[in-house]
Amino acid sequence: MDIKETKREALPLALLAGGAALLFLRQLWRLTLSNYVVESDKLPGEFDGFRILQVSDLHNNKLLCHNGRLASKIKTLAPDIIVVTGDVVDSGWTDLDVAVRFIREAAAMCPVFYVPGNHEARLRERDILFRMLKHAGAALLFDRRECIEKGAGKLFITGVTDPHFDRLKAKGVSGSMRLTARLRSMPAVEEEFFNILLTHRSEHPALYSKYGYDLIFAGHAHGGQWRLPAFGAVYSPNQGLFPEYTAGVHRMDGAEMIISRGLGNSVLPLRINNPFELVMVTLKRRGRNAL
Repeated sequence: MDIKETKREALPLALLAGGAALLFLRQLWRLTLSNYVVESDKLPGEFDGFRILQVSDLHNNKLLCHNGRLASKIKTLAPDIIVVTGDVVDSGWTDLDVAVRFIREAAAMCPVFYVPGNHEARLRERDILFRMLKHAGAALLFDRRECIEKGAGKLFITGVTDPHFDRLKAKGVSGSMRLTARLRSMPAVEEEFFNILLTHRSEHPALYSKYGYDLIFAGHAHGGQWRLPAFGAVYSPNQGLFPEYTAGVHRMDGAEMIISRGLGNSVLPLRINNPFELVMVTLKRRGRNAL
């Protein structure tokens, strides 16, 4: 076989390798925005048009945060509040500074509400991280609730801590059971008000709606990492193959759950048909509150 023939046979492999490299590099930088509208007759008129930006699963993404890129993008969106639904760091290659710097930049724009994820639970230095995040301006909603007020109107926002924080790992004690215990430990929601829940886990929508929450923000699933036409998400932790709750809006029993595809990677560094995602939710009043 001569050199020319060898080069011709190697060309398809080189093109394939080059295409794979371009796909990998593209997914490291591509950032999308998903917009949703959530309507409720519980929503006070003062909150009509209220904009909530969700950030999830950042995994201390240095490239996305480089030179304030992510913060600059968020600033142009002008949200009223930012909700952060866990895994701002990655326990496998932790960089606290990236996460803290982002929270500081975000808190300079508007109020930031944060719940931790399973990666924070694995950190030996998690208590240090939480103090740093609080000092940077985030409200830490660890199994607690805050009231947001605008004029005479108000709504409530609650955070539930990831079940990975529980030390009780006995056989038969599932994540759902641990989440249930945490939700039960908090005061019941006042159902006449609009109630928001922040959680890292997306696989328990029926559980969240059972406790009276109207709007739930979740992450963790990374959009299924690989998304295939006609099949959707391929795999998610705690849900397995072809999981149901990985992205978008899911409605159940009068509640809506918004799942972010996230802004970083962890064990699997490559996404397919699944770019990084910011989520913007605009609240709208309806029914008895409508003009």
